[in-house]
Amino acid sequence: MRKEVFVEAVKTRFPICSQEDILKWTDFAGECVERGKYVDFVVEPDTDRAVGKWLDSICAGFLLVQKKHGIQAAAEICGLSSLVCLYPYEMEAAAVFLTSGGSRERIPGMIREGEQHGVPVFPKLGQEEIMRMEIMATAKEYVRKFDPFREDMEPYVPKDGAALYFSRVYTLVDGKIAGFSNRAGHKTLEDMKGDDFVEMACRDDPKGNVVGVHIHNFVHPGKEPGRNVQIDEFTLVCMGALTHQPTEILKGEFFYGEVMGWRGEDLTSEIASDEEETHMPGLSL
Repeated sequence: MRKEVFVEAVKTRFPICSQEDILKWTDFAGECVERGKYVDFVVEPDTDRAVGKWLDSICAGFLLVQKKHGIQAAAEICGLSSLVCLYPYEMEAAAVFLTSGGSRERIPGMIREGEQHGVPVFPKLGQEEIMRMEIMATAKEYVRKFDPFREDMEPYVPKDGAALYFSRVYTLVDGKIAGFSNRAGHKTLEDMKGDDFVEMACRDDPKGNVVGVHIHNFVHPGKEPGRNVQIDEFTLVCMGALTHQPTEILKGEFFYGEVMGWRGEDLTSEIASDEEETHMPGLSL
């Protein structure tokens, strides 16, 4: 794991951790390698790879604590770097101590006295999780530098190089555009049946008759088979940083009664109620 990926991943997972505390873990990983300490006690001659393995294991340690003890406990372990950086296999025991009411100030002394070591088994991230973190960091890096007015702006290339699928759904009430919604992946008209966004168009304009749905499906160039945009790439969709040309346009219409029938509701009574409130009878003297 690259340093930038580690920092972005920890900031995203544990937003209460300060940048300063997170960076101390990256320094710790480098110091371990400088002292000839390696993950799994196996020498890695490539310094960058060796540091990356430490960052993988440190991040995995945070996530393991989160899974067993909650996000607050994991954030506290991350924040310990202001006092001392733990080896990944020490984090579990430290989390148990802290969640039992122990003081964080005692942990450095406990480590020196050998009370906090734990079983020396390094937690690991799966390859799928590492790639997801790489994709997240690459997307956020592109968001920071994206300028829609630059003609020479290089297109976004995800870490895995995959083609990206996303769509934009427009709703029209009696022929007039009511709104649009960006979606991950490609959509069909069948997908719109029971869709909250389509239903909302009817509720926002209850006196309409027909709600139209136009679906624009997009493919941002890359290796096929591609994948749906991930949540960390969705900002790029909203910014217009991905391809603008749809590969497919689907159009359909639904009657209001059909839309509200998806949930077994009747919009007629709501319309009548609105009319009663709008046209209050005057007082005759």
